[in-house]
Amino acid sequence: KTAGEVAREAGLTADQVDRVFRDIRNKRTTTRPLHLAPVLVDPVPEITK
Repeated sequence: KTAGEVAREAGLTADQVDRVFRDIRNKRTTTRPLHLAPVLVDPVPEITK
């Protein structure tokens, strides 16, 4: 859905919805590295599959 469609359904302005969408996108971008596998210098037997 577009920001305009969401805004109408939520009773918000399109600008408010744009800011929320941008905030969510920024949070996802910022936290993405936390969901990736670690980069290790040496193998760690306890976590190697």
